[in-house]
Amino acid sequence: MNNAGIGLGKSVLETAEEEYDRLYDVDVKGIWLVTRSFVDQLLKAGERGSIVNISLVQARATMHKMALYAGAKSAVNGLTMGMAVEFGEHNIRCNAVAPGLVFSSQIERIMGKIIDDAAA
Repeated sequence: MNNAGIGLGKSVLETAEEEYDRLYDVDVKGIWLVTRSFVDQLLKAGERGSIVNISLVQARATMHKMALYAGAKSAVNGLTMGMAVEFGEHNIRCNAVAPGLVFSSQIERIMGKIIDDAAA
């Protein structure tokens, strides 16, 4: 299960290139690197397996100041579909789960930048 990720609740115009790079390095590149290593091990062992990537509802229905985050989660969905096609012939399944908003301290920080009563 690829569940590592960070959020970014900032305007496209206000986001620094370093912030963008970090978002995509963790949320997209991280999935690619971990999956590549895992599938390589499965293939060498002649095993089948399953990969579950965590996307988010933001990939389909986003909100103000979440465009870059939504783009990263959309990339997770596209990557997942492509890997499912590529690895399917080796009996390796690849799916994404896209939960809705789960309240956490990370979400509270992100939402606090967008609305006044995020902790309510």
